[in-house]
Amino acid sequence: MTPAACHLIFRLEGVVTQTFEGALFSVVAGSTAVADPKARLAVRDLASAMRSGKLDWTGLCSRAALILGVREDGSSLGERILNSLRVDAGIEELLISINGVLDSWLFCEIDGNDIVSAMERLGIERCIPRTRWLFSSEDRQRLRVDVPRELIAAIAERVKAPRETLLWIDDRPRVTAALIRAGMNAVVFVDAFRLQRNLVLRGLLQ
Repeated sequence: MTPAACHLIFRLEGVVTQTFEGALFSVVAGSTAVADPKARLAVRDLASAMRSGKLDWTGLCSRAALILGVREDGSSLGERILNSLRVDAGIEELLISINGVLDSWLFCEIDGNDIVSAMERLGIERCIPRTRWLFSSEDRQRLRVDVPRELIAAIAERVKAPRETLLWIDDRPRVTAALIRAGMNAVVFVDAFRLQRNLVLRGLLQ
């Protein structure tokens, strides 16, 4: 790929911000259940259900509150979690530096109605224009990373580019591997420095 013909798809959580589970555990750090591996696994299962469209954001937060013993309704807890999100300083710097050089898109696995105000507060638009924000729930058929071929086709259609020009950036090795097997370029995100080095090695940055 050449820089002019490459479209980077950044996952919001785990790349641009912390994961929603991570933000939740930080917000309710006072709960003794946070240290319980079974409780943490149950919350992660809930997050997976939300990403696949089986549970909405408020429903996830309501059930997580019960699991973690937090006396708070789902709407209130959800608001606190989204307000705690922060943009990774390194990735923000990288995104700003590649504006006008590489075509960047953002993929979010939470309904836009719930997350957009938090994204506005974070100033995501400074890094990636709003017209390039992709939400897994925005199409009639939900965009799911666990159905990689359908996801790739949908993203390519939205970006209006061949799939071989797409580069998916995700912190989850399992998801990245599945997308690669399905024919998409993808890279596991560890930190901004290593991502920048990867882009240099691919010939996309100098």
